Amino acid sequence: MACFSDDGLSHAVLGHYLTARDSTILVVRRGSALAGFAVLRLARDRGRAIAIIVSIGVDPEHRGNGIGRHLLREAQRWCQQAGAECVQLKVAQDNVVALALYRSHGYRVVGRLPHYYGVGRDGLRMERPAQPAASVMDPLKSGPASAMIPTDR
Repeated sequence: MACFSDDGLSHAVLGHYLTARDSTILVVRRGSALAGFAVLRLARDRGRAIAIIVSIGVDPEHRGNGIGRHLLREAQRWCQQAGAECVQLKVAQDNVVALALYRSHGYRVVGRLPHYYGVGRDGLRMERPAQPAASVMDPLKSGPASAMIPTDR
């Protein structure tokens, strides 16, 4: 799935998240096609339980259909149910679509990451409290393995 041009996660990194006890991968399928995914993990920072949205990707052929918004809501649900106090993510400063989505869900910029996505391409660290996200899905269970989110209607 070609969600990112050159800054996506490698197969080895995705494999790590599939087997790690503190992470999960959510996927959205449209028919037999993989339309999008979210990689999530739990961490501790100064005694505080935090959830990190490592990556959200939507296949270019499926963009503009609400899949990213759906994945973000379900990711927030998983983070809250896993006991996190806050949810963090990183995004390219020039990714205006993703920034608008994250801001519309209550994320605020808490830090700047110079050259995080390569020379001249800064990243932003964003954060919001982990609270229940409105959704019609059943709660996701934490733990290793991927969770399939049915979205075909």
